[in-house]
Amino acid sequence: MNESVNERQARLGRNESVFRAVNDEIEALNQAFASVDEVEFGIVCECGDMSCAGQIQIQSAEYARVRTDPTLFLLIPGHEDLTVEVVVESDAGYAVVRKPSDTPAEKAANTWPRPST
Repeated sequence: MNESVNERQARLGRNESVFRAVNDEIEALNQAFASVDEVEFGIVCECGDMSCAGQIQIQSAEYARVRTDPTLFLLIPGHEDLTVEVVVESDAGYAVVRKPSDTPAEKAANTWPRPST
């Protein structure tokens, strides 16, 4: 099946939004049981590959900082798709990518604002 660029971007946006919702739930659970403000927890890679089961360890404050922008996603380094996203930060354990103002960014915005915790 030949997938058009727009169809691919829409699929990637949907996949990434699913991973983002999972990560928000993980963060909420960690915060509910945390006894300190700075908690490191595992999130799932927010790449567009639905078969990806990779995890990222990240501080809760860093996760919250990245999540203030609905066009940013946290990925395992090497999971970037430079045809639909731009790496804006990289760390030893993760990369932060920005979606351009098109379909994936619009899909991400549909998960905004972040759920209250």
